[in-house]
Amino acid sequence: KTTKDSYCELQIVKRGIFRIEASSEIYLATLANVDNKLQSKFKLEKGSIGLKPKKFEKGEVFEVHTESAVAAVRGTKFSVTVDENGNTKVAVIEGSVSVKPRIKAIENAKKDGIVDEKAAEVIKENVIKPVEVKSGEEVSINKQNVEKVDGALSVALKQVAEEKGRIEAASVPLDNVTLKIQESVKSQVTDKDKDKTSDIISAIVEKKEISPQ
Repeated sequence: KTTKDSYCELQIVKRGIFRIEASSEIYLATLANVDNKLQSKFKLEKGSIGLKPKKFEKGEVFEVHTESAVAAVRGTKFSVTVDENGNTKVAVIEGSVSVKPRIKAIENAKKDGIVDEKAAEVIKENVIKPVEVKSGEEVSINKQNVEKVDGALSVALKQVAEEKGRIEAASVPLDNVTLKIQESVKSQVTDKDKDKTSDIISAIVEKKEISPQ
């Protein structure tokens, strides 16, 4: 945790340097596994962190989690900021970062027995697609919109399960299920005056050119 007018720099040997800006709070969940491969997961509660990791080896993971998003890195220079409302901004200076909103409905449905593990993965890949943020770009993820989509997706999964029974990869045509879920979520979260053909992620993630800040 850093206070006003202070900062902290961390260096992971041979893997990069990270700067925690003023008035920030970050939790280092994991760093390395038993094979000494980097399996780093940071949880940024509030404030900003600037990161310049080096290129990782095969099988290594570096992620920054916030309440509303997950940013996965493959060697780049970028920053993650969480404002006082819990909204997340990811800005990329070099390289690229894969960003996806933190949607809990699918994992919750799996725990509740509504979907099996394989079906959950297929639905997640098709409905909650990551956004690639490249050099000179930034994305903003609104926490309220994430929660809105999360709730809508939970309702959609339950509706499909009520009609077809437990959603299982072996017995249910997942293309049809995914399409039905997407349409159900869109109808709940998309502005009626806007184009309904836009995907769900566009209702959560706003991408633009990187700002001076």
